[in-house]
Amino acid sequence: MITEDDIHVDYRIEMRPGTEIFACKADCTLKGQEEQPQVGDAHFYLFNPQRSSLESLAMYAEHISEGLGDVYRDLKHIPDIDDVFGLVAVFDDLQVTEEERNKGIGESFGQKMLEELRFLDVELLVVIPGYYTNTSKQDEAYNKKIRAYYKKNGFKRLKKNMENPVMYTYL
Repeated sequence: MITEDDIHVDYRIEMRPGTEIFACKADCTLKGQEEQPQVGDAHFYLFNPQRSSLESLAMYAEHISEGLGDVYRDLKHIPDIDDVFGLVAVFDDLQVTEEERNKGIGESFGQKMLEELRFLDVELLVVIPGYYTNTSKQDEAYNKKIRAYYKKNGFKRLKKNMENPVMYTYL
């Protein structure tokens, strides 16, 4: 089984032009291989809620996607969001390549990123399970499984947003 010590994560971060949102991409590779092919990746956005209003962030997020703008609008329903002084990370995607699934890479990748996000003073983590899947029965079953995983790991569901079931936890 793959552990956090077996993986390496490279980050790319850029401020979205004309916004107050940093777009981040994390690429996951396995250590100890001569050629290190990418085995997973994640996409997320960082912002500082003390420096930007949620409404202005929602307008910026709409330029990324309409659904993401709706998610940012619904963040105001998270209890104590006004008391967050660290960063907020909004994850819309974390994937492991199909041939590398069921080896513990996704779990290790996620845990390693959590440790590193805590180091950056990310205080609130928001995930949008199933954001990129469609509504087929197979995808809906997968989405339910993912939401159950997050719930088991301490995430709460933001009930306000039903189309994109946002979940969050304080780090």
